[in-house]
Amino acid sequence: MIVEGPNDPDETQRAVEALGSQPGWKVRTAQPHDRLMVTDGRVVLVIDALAYGQRRTAVGAVREQAVRLLRKPPVNFQIREARLARYEEERGTTLVRVVRRTPPGAGRFRRWLGRHIQALGGADTGHVLTVPLVPGGGR
Repeated sequence: MIVEGPNDPDETQRAVEALGSQPGWKVRTAQPHDRLMVTDGRVVLVIDALAYGQRRTAVGAVREQAVRLLRKPPVNFQIREARLARYEEERGTTLVRVVRRTPPGAGRFRRWLGRHIQALGGADTGHVLTVPLVPGGGR
C-alpha cells in the first residue's frame, strides 16, 4: 500500500507510528527503486501490510484498517494505491489449497457430485496454507 502526505517530519512520524502499530505491517519511506513519483513538499510511505483471510477481501480490509489508523491521531496522509502482492515462496515450502472433501461414507451419487463440484472449484474454502515439503516428496 502506498500513502502520501505533506513533507512535515512531525506529520510523517505520526503516520509511521500509527501505521506501524499494526502487527505485521512494515512502514518505510519510498526509495528510488520503488519508481514512485513524489511531488515537491510531499512524502510517500510504502506499507507492506500482512493480510489474512481471503484474497478477494484482503485489499479492502487492509485499506479500511489503514484509514482507521490514520484517523485516530488525525494524520494528513491519504492512501494513493493499495493492491495485493504475493510474497515470494519460502524455500522448502509449498502452497496448498484447502478444499472440502466428500465424506468417506457417502453414496455413489454424492461422491460423483462431490468430484464434479471440486473440479469446478466449488469446493474451494478460500484458504491457502504454506506447508513444509517432505524430503523425497517429489518436487
